[in-house]
Amino acid sequence: MKIFSVSHIIPTLLLVFIPLSIQAVTFSVNQDAFTQDNKPSTNFGRALRLKVSDSPMKIGFIEFDVSSLSGNVVQAAQLHLEVPVVVDGGNVSLMLVNGSWSEGTITANNQPSLGATILTF
Repeated sequence: MKIFSVSHIIPTLLLVFIPLSIQAVTFSVNQDAFTQDNKPSTNFGRALRLKVSDSPMKIGFIEFDVSSLSGNVVQAAQLHLEVPVVVDGGNVSLMLVNGSWSEGTITANNQPSLGATILTF
């Protein structure tokens, strides 16, 4: 069993606003939640920690409001995760989410499908 408990997520995006000018911008989490396959109708959007695991399957969802980037070119992006508790180590994959979801209503029964894997660590 692999269980990770994530309490703080701080992304940093490096942006190109003017040619040859790079600026770092930090975005806070807009909404986050996780789903759990053995509790398919339970919403964990109000949980204090974002949990991911392979047994039971817990999938974490994180959303950032990056609408202020419209019209800018992103030169690089960094996602910082603080993981204060690891029960059993393993890999975590960051994946695109194919569809909308809401922190207050997402469950394993209605979660959007997952898309391409961006990174596994």
